[in-house]
Amino acid sequence: MQKRSGVTTVEYRMAGPADQAAIQWLWDYCFERESDPFYQWYFSQYYALDRVLGGYDGDQMDCCLHLNPYTLELRGRAVPVSYIVGVATRPEARRGGAVRGLLQASLGEMRRREIAVSILMPSAVGFYRPLHWEFCYHRLVYKLSPMDLKGFQGGPGRMRPATMDDFGRMQAIYRTFLAEKHGYVLRSFANWQQLFEEHTLGGGRIYILEEGAAPIGYLFYALQGSTLVVREMAFVDGAAQTSLLQFLHNHRSQVEHIEWNAAIDDDVLFSLPNPKGQVLLEPMMTGRIVDVAAAFTGLPWSGSTAPIRLRVDDPLAPWNDQLFLLEEQDGCVTVTPCGEGTGDVRCSIGALTQLLFGRLSVEELHRAGRCQGEAIAMAALSTLLPPMINYINEYY
Repeated sequence: MQKRSGVTTVEYRMAGPADQAAIQWLWDYCFERESDPFYQWYFSQYYALDRVLGGYDGDQMDCCLHLNPYTLELRGRAVPVSYIVGVATRPEARRGGAVRGLLQASLGEMRRREIAVSILMPSAVGFYRPLHWEFCYHRLVYKLSPMDLKGFQGGPGRMRPATMDDFGRMQAIYRTFLAEKHGYVLRSFANWQQLFEEHTLGGGRIYILEEGAAPIGYLFYALQGSTLVVREMAFVDGAAQTSLLQFLHNHRSQVEHIEWNAAIDDDVLFSLPNPKGQVLLEPMMTGRIVDVAAAFTGLPWSGSTAPIRLRVDDPLAPWNDQLFLLEEQDGCVTVTPCGEGTGDVRCSIGALTQLLFGRLSVEELHRAGRCQGEAIAMAALSTLLPPMINYINEYY
């Protein structure tokens, strides 16, 4: 694919062996330096050349992004997604539209790979949002003194350092912790191994909580000067969460601050002595539907069996910029692209993504002027795509 950027024609294609040095140079220039432990781990243990899409001025790679593979739980289904990371541009090639074209080209590449949904953690929201990567995940951010956790005492179990032999036990905790959540990564053994390696390479610590022989909680954390930073906290119930918070409180003579992230339905804030100013709601991860037909086909149908005529606006992906007929067959959604047409409901691809992820409801989007249509069809779409509590904790 080629696109004009200023006076230059940019070609977008998957990277090849000759691009290895340019890919690493761009990461070093824009993100971690080559000497950084994460950089060294990423390019030696995780990165794959066949996941990098580049924008080229002749033979020179001016920009690139990485399409890292994950599987999400979305609406009761295991959905393969591409996590877009490492969007980087040479300084002399910026502000010419090359990265916008790169992201548009990534939609075509993901569709070619039969990936229907993408996720992206934005550094510049104002750049990505007009391209319809919309926030689908928020989180609570706790920034406390250890003494604020003084009231969390008497929880069950015993903490011990975790090893790689504990992946299965941590997986059991993770699944229970997320039983009422949505949009989370279905972690494989390889995902756990990568998380373990990446977290510990910088001195991070991992502890598991056990009650007798049963695993009931774990912590990934690091001591960074006067602050204890929790990378991930998971537990099977409130009692186990109390034990983990008590463990954090036990660092009161060692650190001045404790920080961690939690799902938006976490209720620890209601038990803090003075939560005002200590708990923030923070946008985290965006999503974007790559292929409407593929994303909705097979979705569990709920509510009225009357078909929904959905008109989607997508300025970057012509295969999405049309009318779709959603119908019920054997309890699942079937999708028929219909070309031009007004439909019973109309919304942008970004708004539809937030509906699919369950971050916003039809009613909320309607109030914001981002979803319009006939009342009956809007109600049917609302029943099909109710709001959900989303959680994700992946960073690359």
